[in-house]
Amino acid sequence: MRHTIWVLAAMLLGVASTLQAQTPQELFNQALVQERAAGNLEQAIQLYERAARESVSDRALAAQSLMAAARSYQKLGQAAESRRLYQEVLQSYSDQKDLAELARQYLADTGTIQGIVVHASTGAPVPEAKVWLSGGPVDPGAFAQLQTFFKNRGVAISAPPDGVIDARYMQYVSDAAAARNVSMTNPGVITAIAEFEAANDARFVGRADSVGRFVINNVLPGRYTIRSLRDGYFPLSADTFPAAVVVHAGRATAVEVPMARGATITGKITDAAGLPQTNVTVQAFAVTYRAGLPTLEPAAAKSTNDEGEYRLFWLTPGEYLVAATPGIRPDEAGLSQSTAAAPRPDGGYPPAPTYYPGTPDVGMAIPVFVRGESPVSGIDVQIRKIPTFHVKGTIRSNVPRNTTYVTANYAIRRRDANVPDTYATPVLDANLPKAGDGLYVGEFDLKGVPPGVYNLRAWVREQNPDGGSGLAFASADVQVVDQDITGVVLDIHPNVRVTGTVSVDGRAPGAVPTRVYLQADGSAARAGVYQGVTNRPVLANSQNGGFMIGAVPTGRWRALLGPGLPPDYYLADVRQGAVSVFDSGFDVGKEPPTPLEVIIRSGARTVEGVIRDAAGKPVAGATAVLAPPRERRLNRALYYTARSDAAGRFRIQGVAPGNYILISWQNMPEGAYFNDRFISRNEDAARRVNVSQSSAIGADIVQIPAAGR
Repeated sequence: MRHTIWVLAAMLLGVASTLQAQTPQELFNQALVQERAAGNLEQAIQLYERAARESVSDRALAAQSLMAAARSYQKLGQAAESRRLYQEVLQSYSDQKDLAELARQYLADTGTIQGIVVHASTGAPVPEAKVWLSGGPVDPGAFAQLQTFFKNRGVAISAPPDGVIDARYMQYVSDAAAARNVSMTNPGVITAIAEFEAANDARFVGRADSVGRFVINNVLPGRYTIRSLRDGYFPLSADTFPAAVVVHAGRATAVEVPMARGATITGKITDAAGLPQTNVTVQAFAVTYRAGLPTLEPAAAKSTNDEGEYRLFWLTPGEYLVAATPGIRPDEAGLSQSTAAAPRPDGGYPPAPTYYPGTPDVGMAIPVFVRGESPVSGIDVQIRKIPTFHVKGTIRSNVPRNTTYVTANYAIRRRDANVPDTYATPVLDANLPKAGDGLYVGEFDLKGVPPGVYNLRAWVREQNPDGGSGLAFASADVQVVDQDITGVVLDIHPNVRVTGTVSVDGRAPGAVPTRVYLQADGSAARAGVYQGVTNRPVLANSQNGGFMIGAVPTGRWRALLGPGLPPDYYLADVRQGAVSVFDSGFDVGKEPPTPLEVIIRSGARTVEGVIRDAAGKPVAGATAVLAPPRERRLNRALYYTARSDAAGRFRIQGVAPGNYILISWQNMPEGAYFNDRFISRNEDAARRVNVSQSSAIGADIVQIPAAGR
């Protein structure tokens, strides 16, 4: 017993000595865990204040620690202690300008949000809903973490001058990251920004009581977006409920937050003989749009009962594809947003679903539309037995390495980017033994592939002097019909540079800011690495127009202009030598492509009008879309949008001369207008606009209701 006591004492002394030896940065990191993960605000405050006291040689960390402690006091409702620490930062750390300015903002008088959450259709109160404010003045502790993240990647960013994160500030961050070949779609960057937003949005939170009423106190003055969450309900779209609120110092702002109940989809699953299928997983995939590409997002999954019946619930309005897949459980049905699904145990393609009403081809599936809270019934699926085949071949890596073998990854997805697809594509690997000087060769065998036209892609790691993703690619198109595919060769080469020049009315850009970026063509645009290249716009040299985009993987690309171009200018053409690649795009292979000529001209057109509903009333906050004719719809430079004001007026600037259609949808999914499949459903309701000779004024349009989709 005495021995045990001595051991415990020694352990406690060891812990105490370890805590005593912690550095201020370690104390700060531990405080973050206590504040954000454990929710122990009192312990977090102690650690933050200790970190501040011990940061004698690091004034930035000391000020950051005091700001974080003040934030924690604020969460506890101890306003006096919070103000005391903000005042200390302002008085004692004025050299830390960004944090001092934020402390000054936090010392301003605060306001209050009070309101009620109601059912959108009936006006009845919705109890127990969580309500929070997104946006507003930036949280200093959260921003400091984001700043450190980018600093560790060689990207220096300063706090927003007005303390608010907006589109202009994010463009500044994107430019700074692109200058260091850091993509905003890099998974690490996405995670860091998501964590920053989550911390920023966790400051001002309320919960509705039993009659739907809520209060959020001590809110910093500024502009916010109201968010709400409750099981079985969903917030209304921005078109229906803008959800913007302005908080003023010393005042209470009253708001009403409408929410709608989720809808249901029901039906029955049978086999080809009409017999009910029990314990079959049925999924509803929401059709959304990422970067303009129709994407299947898992929304709900349930198993059929003993009669083959299913019921999917809590579904928001929108477009869905319903699919039945035997052999998997609902919790295995891909209800995550991972970019890689799990392959079969034997290393093959996962079980192929049958889409409503009874097809394995997602392009032939009939969409199901959920409108408001109305239930949708009779969505019966007849499961088809789907034959599957092997796709076999060779992967050859020409990427220099000093090893005896390399590991390649490979994946296959539908080639047609115009039809919905899932991002959850199985990723497999193959060993490539060294076969010569700088050459590695290995075989692959992908099992269980159903009939269809696919793009097969393989990649290996590379060390590229221009940075980038660190992955080099090869791809090949394959068509599976009724037999195995063999002899496919995927030749991987290092990524290359894409170079070119920009001219503005035949001269160097000068004072005209021109950002150039690349957009991948086809199904490659779904791949994260290819999206990363898109999110690395570069500024052309103002003196000679030169630009270089490094570490570009193989594939077909299009050159486009990023934000910041003045509204009087437009992208007129993109050329390689004497050939225009404006509409067709250009290929990147194992060698750098011929330099591009990006031609910008002045004299851009303007299209103005009013968006009205079917009753003739102006629609505020709606999106007007100007789209090119069908033969040019792969050229994203020829799409333009604008939001309508309170009177329904819109103004689209920077338009290239030519023919277009003008159209607007209620509750249009973000980026859906890039998809010809989406536009073509209601193209007959669009207005034809010709701006070849001059701008178009008075181009009024009637908004297509959500039910019309």
